[in-house]
Amino acid sequence: MMLLLLKISLVIFIAGNLFEMGLLMNPQAAISGLRNYRFVSYTLLCINVLAALIILFGTLKFLSYGLGLGLEPNQKIVLSMGVTTRNLGASVAPLLSLPVADEKTIVIIVLGAPVMIGAALLHAKFIHR
Repeated sequence: MMLLLLKISLVIFIAGNLFEMGLLMNPQAAISGLRNYRFVSYTLLCINVLAALIILFGTLKFLSYGLGLGLEPNQKIVLSMGVTTRNLGASVAPLLSLPVADEKTIVIIVLGAPVMIGAALLHAKFIHR
């Protein structure tokens, strides 16, 4: 009962704060960031990069699990998690050997790390028996 009251009071508190912020906010200031073309293009680029990383890790995970013919399910899980998490680590070694690293590559690796960890956690949760 106390937990329910806590949740209800938290929702009322959050809704009240958001309502007050909406009354105090200047709409012109809120959309001023959308006038900056560089900001909008970088945001859309990051969304596309994240989508590509999610597709890459998902494809690697399901293909390695599905192509583990003759293996038991526990062995397929280990194989698919190993294949998926290895690829990001393998991309760091050549990058660190260069005298000047490409900024785009660093961005992909930085964005790929949380996607890889999230894919591994989802895989462990939903496929593990």
